[in-house]
Amino acid sequence: MRSIVSLLLCSSLAAAPLAAAPGPEYRRLERAYTNAQPPKPTQPPTLPAEQQRWASTPIDAFVMAKLAKEGLQPAPEADRATLIRRAYFAVTGLPPSPSEIADFEADRSPDAWEKVVDGLLASPHFGERFGQQWLDVVRFAETEGFEYDRYLPGLWRYRDYVIQSFNEDKPYDAFLREQLAGDEMEGEETSKRNQELDRGGFHRLGAVQRNAGSQEVASSRNEVLTERTDIVGAAFLGLTVGCARCHDHKFDPIKHRDYYQLQAFLAAAEACDVPLGGAMTPAEWRDKTKELRGKLQEHARQDAAARGDELEQMEQEYASSKASCHRRRTTSRRSPTTTRIVQNPIWRADQYTEQRRARGRASAGRAAAGGAPTTPADAENPRLILANWFADPNHPLTARVMVNRIWSFYFGKGIVNTPNDFGFMGDRPSHPELLDYLAKRLKTTAGG
Repeated sequence: MRSIVSLLLCSSLAAAPLAAAPGPEYRRLERAYTNAQPPKPTQPPTLPAEQQRWASTPIDAFVMAKLAKEGLQPAPEADRATLIRRAYFAVTGLPPSPSEIADFEADRSPDAWEKVVDGLLASPHFGERFGQQWLDVVRFAETEGFEYDRYLPGLWRYRDYVIQSFNEDKPYDAFLREQLAGDEMEGEETSKRNQELDRGGFHRLGAVQRNAGSQEVASSRNEVLTERTDIVGAAFLGLTVGCARCHDHKFDPIKHRDYYQLQAFLAAAEACDVPLGGAMTPAEWRDKTKELRGKLQEHARQDAAARGDELEQMEQEYASSKASCHRRRTTSRRSPTTTRIVQNPIWRADQYTEQRRARGRASAGRAAAGGAPTTPADAENPRLILANWFADPNHPLTARVMVNRIWSFYFGKGIVNTPNDFGFMGDRPSHPELLDYLAKRLKTTAGG
């Protein structure tokens, strides 16, 4: 993804096959919708000689062609002090130092601007800054919300995973797969287990309602699945799939049936807290702590009658016991903990298999998002199947949605100005060819 950011910053800132699932038929108009078609291979337009002087990158060529078509001229180029401040605030959220501004103003080499951009993208602050956007998209929080607003231990690890992924220039298809199905991916080394746990935090995000004494377990479970289904549709597909929860989508080609077939991919996933501390189990910790607390109480009772050397020895034993108890409290009960997603066969077999055995799983909006995968209700690794389809180079939405988010983050307004709605009620792309060009580049560039 870093290559896309670099291309954007070096251009416009300077100027200012899986089988289709059976299902309901869709109208010809729905199937012909632009965003339902895979991105087309697009080449930058050829510009007249007088316009080529302004267009230093392929992005500039697309922008210049649209300006010329509308009879407009590009804005004057910013002065160097303004330009470097713009870049620093955009990439890191912090201003450049006076010496950095002076160095850039004095550097008249042809690649001076590229060196500034490369330096900013290599900074750890790049991932911290850009990661904020993704964390907002997936509604990151370290608590559950609602009445109890329970703290989620270790969910900060998912935040750090996102930041690290952007700083490592991780390919977008890998970033997508790891969040949706990192625990189902095979061939990973044991040393990477904690990374699996970190990225699994994606499925733990969203509000969870916990009413004391409520026996509506199935209803509460359904609300969690609804949260997951809606954010998968919004974050990765840029579609308001939640509108099909109770009926067919009123505007987009997403059927009521599609919604629950998409949800079926996620149905067996269940969150649990995983201690990352030592080998001592919680029960062992409680027993040992009880023993140590008993010693502390015994020392306290004997303290009044102790005299001289005996008192000094007892104080040392007391301090040792107290320190030991404190260490066990901080390293066991409050040991590093994170959230893991596991496959629960009960949910898969009981809640979904009987209802959906004939039709299995399929993804929402087959017309809006191309041929979707379908699997039996008892298929292994269902989220990985879904993630692989999302990451397919021919998927019509995932790459478009992500490059539009990148553009929107750095320029304040997306090529599609409704980044979470690529459907019929969303805005049309201002530069559709440029959107397809960047989407193809995101898919083919090694760094995503």
